[in-house]
Amino acid sequence: MSDPFAGLAKTFSEPETQLRAKQYSAVTEGYQQMWFEQRKQMKRGPPSAAGISSTGLSTPQEDQEMARPEPASGSNDALRLFNPFNIDSAVATTLTAAEAGVDANDPQAVQAYLSGAVTTRKDVFDIVRNYHTGVIRSELYNLITQMECVVKNLDDRILRNTTELHWLSSESRTEQKRSCGLQVLLTGWDPTMTPEERHFMVGWMLQQVGFIRTWLERRGYSDLSAEQVFLNVLQVDPATPPSGSQWSTITILTFKVVVLWKTLTIMSPQATRQFDEQATAAARLFYFEEKGSFKARLEMGPEIFEACSATPPAGSEEPNMWAYMWNKVVFGVQAELDAADKASFEQAVRLSKVTGRGANLGKTSRHWTQGFVYSSNLNPYPIELETLKVNQVAYCWDEYCDKMSPDKKVGDYNAATYQGAPAVGMPPPANPPTPFAKASAPAFGGAA
Repeated sequence: MSDPFAGLAKTFSEPETQLRAKQYSAVTEGYQQMWFEQRKQMKRGPPSAAGISSTGLSTPQEDQEMARPEPASGSNDALRLFNPFNIDSAVATTLTAAEAGVDANDPQAVQAYLSGAVTTRKDVFDIVRNYHTGVIRSELYNLITQMECVVKNLDDRILRNTTELHWLSSESRTEQKRSCGLQVLLTGWDPTMTPEERHFMVGWMLQQVGFIRTWLERRGYSDLSAEQVFLNVLQVDPATPPSGSQWSTITILTFKVVVLWKTLTIMSPQATRQFDEQATAAARLFYFEEKGSFKARLEMGPEIFEACSATPPAGSEEPNMWAYMWNKVVFGVQAELDAADKASFEQAVRLSKVTGRGANLGKTSRHWTQGFVYSSNLNPYPIELETLKVNQVAYCWDEYCDKMSPDKKVGDYNAATYQGAPAVGMPPPANPPTPFAKASAPAFGGAA
């Protein structure tokens, strides 16, 4: 099979021609790099209103560049991404004759070729092919070379941007995980209660945690009866976001130390809070590591799982009570205000399409960025959370007794139970579990 670029190779076989082609390619690549740098520094103008009708059915035009003064002579504003390699008439004639086997360096031979008669269709096809091979292919080959250079630059830029975006996203997720271990959301506050009024209750709750008392004592806080002394365990004062003319039902605590328990257990509800020998757990949350990722596992009993799967109140957009209560806790009263503003805006836009006038809408209670809160497709929980239904939920008996009746402890925090006190002190099994294998030492010196 013949090489389709054989004719083109012959055309550029001369050393001088190859040298000029390389020089031209280098110059073109330099111009393209300057073009990219110029575009990077160029400011973007506002979207064009051309092509947008009053009905809104026309396709908007792409953004236009901002108008700038005329460039000075010799400036880079005349740069083009692609610079065609145009062959003039005289050179085109010489190249066509060269493809026909004529010595291109002999003007008389070229002139004799041009003076020759064309007698058959075959002569016509030969001339056309010679012109295509010597002239058109040369010009196309030059543009293809420039296109390859542009694609290579774009590919490098895309890879570089992808790497930077991946770095930014990983940094964001790392910061979310760090904040998750340091922050606690206290919900259920009366929206009329100011942040200062909540400080007393927050201090009382912190006072009930033995670890926090010990942490403060070790750092020189000997008088734990002082006012708001327990707030010293926080990085900043408790944060309560405003919600319209009132306050959010959420108060955020940001600790100085990690307060993330490895497990968190929710006991089954009681009519009266008291110690129960046959107490059961309703749900339990575990934090664990799997394949280098920090994850969470939420086990729910049948009753609470069915409650979370129930249908939410009428008018809710969430598919179940789990999602409904999640959004209610995360966004609080602000979610209802945002929903009302959204409905008001949509109604005003619909009316404007009928009347042909602008949307009849006054000042809203939301900032323009509030819509982004509900348009994010990222997982709102900073840790990958797995929820599943189980028949029974285990819990630590001694931990339960610490809070309800310390004299009922069995003396082993590793003993778990589904209901009632666990049996402890039993003999070990005949086949004890295999211990964790020690990790091998890192390779040293590159063994052969």
